[in-house]
Order: sequence, then structure tokens, then C-alpha cells
Amino acid sequence: MSLDAITRICRLAPLPLAICALLATAQPEAPPSPAQPPATTDDAESETSEPQEVEVFLEDGQSFTGLLLEERPDALVLRIAGIKATFPTTQIKRYTKLEPVEVRYWRMRETMGRDVTRLLVLVEWLRDRERYDLALVELDRILEFAPGHAEALLQVKLITKLRDMHESGDEQRPSPTQDADAPRPGFPLLSPDEINLIKVYEVDLDDPPDMVITRDTIERLLKEHVGDPLVPTTREGREAYLRKRPEEILDLMFRLQARPFYDEVRVDPLDQPNSMRLFRDEVHATWLINACATTACHGGADAGRLRLYPRRPRSDRAVYTNFIILERHRLPDGTPLINYDDPKKSPLLQAGLPRSESLYPHPEVLRGVARREAWRPL
Repeated sequence: MSLDAITRICRLAPLPLAICALLATAQPEAPPSPAQPPATTDDAESETSEPQEVEVFLEDGQSFTGLLLEERPDALVLRIAGIKATFPTTQIKRYTKLEPVEVRYWRMRETMGRDVTRLLVLVEWLRDRERYDLALVELDRILEFAPGHAEALLQVKLITKLRDMHESGDEQRPSPTQDADAPRPGFPLLSPDEINLIKVYEVDLDDPPDMVITRDTIERLLKEHVGDPLVPTTREGREAYLRKRPEEILDLMFRLQARPFYDEVRVDPLDQPNSMRLFRDEVHATWLINACATTACHGGADAGRLRLYPRRPRSDRAVYTNFIILERHRLPDGTPLINYDDPKKSPLLQAGLPRSESLYPHPEVLRGVARREAWRPL
């Protein structure tokens, strides 16, 4: 494929930079075809009932890409990363309806041949657009010519679960009543890669979640730390490491303090380290969202310096974003909200107690014309 053709594709059907880069370096090969591509764009549009993908450009310079749920005179309603977001037309500079996902999928697929790295990027692209059926087709192809590929097997497990939840209606979608209370679309939620990195740091090596560490990562880890007493010097010793379980390799990374490699450890997106599961189930989804992060408190317009995300209390993006906000927030005197050495003295907990019993009493929250106290102890 010529560079001009690639440029036209990326202009007409806006794609992630990673996809365009892969297209530019791909070596065309005729892959086995599980089905025929759509004959025309019009045919694809008439035969699919999936929401159309659009790119919205706001007056303030921000842009967002998501699935179009509603096109109203006063607003556009999109689903972005599973979250319903409403954009008033007064804030929209322009928006572009993209070609159907299936049309762009076939265009990219024809260039990728049997390159597993490129195909896995394509799988993630399909997964983000909720085309789980096509993503599983590509994973089947990968496993045909790369049997036992660890990352592909992990993606099969993940996407099968997502497809089943999607078909059963069990996905954690925000309700229409929640949408009106949501922060503006630009709320800085963590990305999947940032969430994965936190999971890596929180792994309990005695009871780890499902993880994948590729052979290439292990080989580079051993090569870059050659000479360290923890790294084997013989060929047999290095080969033995290639057969170790992921948690054993992660233990070596921790002991080597090989932080540049941490983000190459992939934790199953549907699994959790024990600490984060406890935080999600016993802190975040119970009292934090229902007390601290309500729209009348730290989840709304009057949140002040501490602003939390008030929706989807069990979703990774909400849980991990709120965790990192709480972990990094400091009181005016520099005291952190979480005291890891003496947890019961954490200002995060103390601020929920009656003021007369608290080491860190919650400030007054006076609302309305009558300036009545809006805060209540837990």
C-alpha cells in the first residue's frame, strides 16, 4: 500500500495513531478470509444496526470520539468508553460521522497479514468499538497460526466475557438520570494502561490475579540486568526463567526495581489485585460514592479542591481514578488523606465522623439562602 493511500485512509476514516503507524509499516499478505467484506459503504450502513461512530470537536478545542446514541436539536449523546456523555450543541464547533466500523475494519485487516502484533492492535480497536464478534474472529485467526499465544488467549477470555455481558444487558451502563449529574466529558479518568500499571504495583505475589508477561519482555529484562546477582548467567538458567509463572517474573522485576518493565505486565482487565478489590467493594461502592462523591458533595459542581467521579461505582475507570485522587490529595497543611502507617487516623475516615469525635473535622458546608449545614456525619 502506498503512503498516499495510507494518508487518504487515515484522513477519511480517522484512526488511532498506532493503527496508522502499523498500516505504514505493514507488509501486505493475503490472509485467510472468514467472511467477505461488505460490498459497499451503503450496504454496510443499511445492514447494521450498531450505533454510528462520530468525532465531536468542541469550541474549547477538545475533541471526543464515541458511538452516537442520540442526535437531538439541543445536544448529541455519545457513549465513550462505556460512559454516556451529553454534548450541548452550544459547545459543539462541528462533528463528523465516521464510516461504519466494519468498513474500516476490512480496510485495515487487508494490510496486516499474519503479523500478531498488528492484529492484536486491531483486536483492541474492535473491542473499544464493541464489535466483539469481529474481535473474536481475529483472535481465532491469530491462534490458528500462533497456537497458545498468551496475549491472544487473555483477550479471548476478556472479550468473551464482554460479549456475554453485552448480550445479556448486564453491562454497567449509567442510567439516564445519572447522566445529568455527571461531570463534564473532560473529567480526567485514568486510561486502561494507567489502570493496568496501578494493578501491577498492587499485585499480591502470594495470591496474584491473572497476568501475562511475554517472552520478549522476559528476554529483554534478563539482558538489560545481566551482571546482577539475581539474574542467571547460564543459558540454561535464562531458559528456565522463560518457563516461570508470571508472578515469579514480576517478583524478579520488583526485586530488580525494573520499573520501566512494569507497564509491560498485562493484568487481566476483568481481574483485580486483592487490595483494589477490597477498596472497590468495601470502600468505593459502599460509602465513598454514596457519601463523599455525591453530586451534592465532592462529586458535583461545588466539590472544591477535592473532586471525585460520582458514577459507575464498580467500573475500573471510576474506582482507580478516585483511588489515585484520594491517594495524592493533600490537606492545606500537606497531610495526606490516607495514613498507611495508622489507617484509622486517615483524614479520609476521620472527616466522616461527627466533628466532636474527629481528629480532622470536616469543614462546614453551608448551602442555600438560609446557609444551612449540608454535611452529615456517617
